Amino acid sequence: MKRTGSILIVDNETTIADLLVELLTDAGYPTLTASDSASAFALIIDYAPALLLLDMSLPDMRGSELIAQLHGAGVGAMPIVIMSTVLADAECYVPGACTHLAKPFDIEALLTCVAQYVLPTYAEAGTAQETPQWRHER
Repeated sequence: MKRTGSILIVDNETTIADLLVELLTDAGYPTLTASDSASAFALIIDYAPALLLLDMSLPDMRGSELIAQLHGAGVGAMPIVIMSTVLADAECYVPGACTHLAKPFDIEALLTCVAQYVLPTYAEAGTAQETPQWRHER
């Protein structure tokens, strides 16, 4: 079932995070961003995002470790999409993750993937509306 709510983008590369925010906001999805797992964990607790786009290489731990922490804390019920430059890497197939996306992104593949899990905040394409954005970094 598709969910409503924000998409949490967890990537320590600000260029990638900013690009994802722009693409997803333009497509009608509110976004949150974090550059490390500690910030991501706090945002997940505070905002309960509808989807987690998670880079596997974070400065403080691997994305797979964050997924394990979320499940251990009982907050891993949201869909999780792994983002990685190495799709053959066994870490892309992590228990608790729904699927994975290759970096660099194919924009259509990204939007199709997100649309499988989350409903945009406005239904009609081309209806530009402001969507809230939060950036949280520690």
